[in-house]
Amino acid sequence: MLAIITAVKSASNSAKNIYYAIAGKPYSFTCDVMLDIGEKHEIGRNALEKGYVGMDEIRQAGTASAEEYETAMERVMKDYGFGDAMKAPKTIRELNAPTTSMLPALGSAAKRLARSVLAGATITIRFHNDCDGSSGAIALYEAIEALKKKTGVKDLPISWKMNRSVGYSLESFYEDYESSKAHRSMEKPLVVITDFGTMQESESAISASAKEQHRCDFIWLDHHPIYEGFGSYKIMLPHYINTWDFGGNSDYTAGYLTCVFAEMIAPIDTEDLRQASLIGDFSAFGKREEKRWQKLAVVLDYLTSRRESEGAISPKSMSSIIRDRERFEETFVRASTIIQEAIDVGVSKVRHYKGRDGINVYVLDFKHIIRDDGETPLPGRFSSRLQEKMEEISGKRTITMVHYGNYVSLRADKNLAEEIQLLKILEEVKNSSEHIQSFGGHNPAASVRTDKEHVAHVVKLLLSALGAG
Repeated sequence: MLAIITAVKSASNSAKNIYYAIAGKPYSFTCDVMLDIGEKHEIGRNALEKGYVGMDEIRQAGTASAEEYETAMERVMKDYGFGDAMKAPKTIRELNAPTTSMLPALGSAAKRLARSVLAGATITIRFHNDCDGSSGAIALYEAIEALKKKTGVKDLPISWKMNRSVGYSLESFYEDYESSKAHRSMEKPLVVITDFGTMQESESAISASAKEQHRCDFIWLDHHPIYEGFGSYKIMLPHYINTWDFGGNSDYTAGYLTCVFAEMIAPIDTEDLRQASLIGDFSAFGKREEKRWQKLAVVLDYLTSRRESEGAISPKSMSSIIRDRERFEETFVRASTIIQEAIDVGVSKVRHYKGRDGINVYVLDFKHIIRDDGETPLPGRFSSRLQEKMEEISGKRTITMVHYGNYVSLRADKNLAEEIQLLKILEEVKNSSEHIQSFGGHNPAASVRTDKEHVAHVVKLLLSALGAG
């Protein structure tokens, strides 16, 4: 049967190269003959099915034109459910309207990811290291695994990277691009980003990705507010999907959005992951009284905060833990103990300031929270939990600031944050100081980046802006 070579995963020994082809359906195989992308070959079905093609089982048949490749890809896309009409996943009532508005964009993005899977092209998936980012990453992992099982293709070049920063740096882009160069494909390298990146720190990477010599495709799923000036960068990303652009806001979490996206790739059940993302990111739609979802949010926050997690924790390993009842319960108990101990210390160490209009401002140096065993909660999520506790003590007109390294993390009650327009306050402070490099987040949950030498100075500026200086 006629096969079009769609990708080549090179090995140090060319005899171990892995080839990907479309021959009515996707295949992956090794071969005694060196092949190149775009080539057409007559290969027996039995050889393709067994995953090894001998020299006497292949006959060259020319080179596929762009039209031939596109026709073959469109046919196989349709066969695997990525035709014109794609099923819309169900969402909670409050999110139906923005979800419906996003469906065409999500469907287009799902088809783009499916093309890379079916062609055997390089895919890099980056997710923010918290409950929200990891819930979406797990859903996406399980969807891709389901699609891989359906196609039977193995050894796909897919990498998962947990992002500790809220920006997609130029260094990260070059890392993603360079790692794709050893793998040639008819499809451009694809980078999927979820739950971070809508900030000035990402501008250089987006610009570099648009240059012909660095050409990559992006699927960018986010729910952070879109700052003025980002529009010129957003248009460089054909699959940039942000809930704010479709009648939603940050309460429609990135994890929930990515779960919806994942269900458009494969028929998996993401309900628990969706609900955990709403709880973990303090969405107005989170049902914290549902113990299973609350536990899952705690576990995902814990797993993505551990010191060794960058190398040991992946969507695959997290999926295995949350699907194993005994391991899940053990992890929850451990995570709950650690965060409660951290909150107890935080309450005893905060400094209290009175701001204008009856606002209580609490400031904490994160050094008091650091543990020796490598299981220190990450500052951002700890700040959110500390804010909850301080609201219990002082009421809703409360703001917490936790400073660590070169960052200051701010949390506030949603209504208070909107009343005082916290992000606008941060913008004004940034414009007045040469020591603030960037800021970002939501009104109720934001962060400021400075340098270690000026953290104390920036905290004083923020206190002053809140009337507590």
